Amino acid sequence: EEHAELGARAAAAIRESIANREDGPDQASEEFLRCLEEVALTHHEHWDGSGYPKGLEGDDIPLAGRLVAIVDTWDSLRSVRPWRPALSEAQALEEIRRAAGIRFDPELVRCFLKAVGKQTQQT
Repeated sequence: EEHAELGARAAAAIRESIANREDGPDQASEEFLRCLEEVALTHHEHWDGSGYPKGLEGDDIPLAGRLVAIVDTWDSLRSVRPWRPALSEAQALEEIRRAAGIRFDPELVRCFLKAVGKQTQQT
């Protein structure tokens, strides 16, 4: 569970290193690295407050962290793991659907399911 805080610290260190350069950071780089730091720290927080590292819940979890939580889970479910095969698209979608309102922002899950459905229809 330490990887969230370690990732945030790494992003902060990079941001600070760039800030200390002679030419300094451009605004886009500064904003990106702050967002990266926030995502690293919050992508394992759960909508119901049961996540980590801070136990944030609902809208207290930054939007970027809530979005990455869904996408990270999708990637994990659809990938082969040493302990299980990759889930089918339908199985992965059902897992995400079931976690709406518990692990994930229910409105973002609705948007994700809609987007994935459109993508599937196009292929």
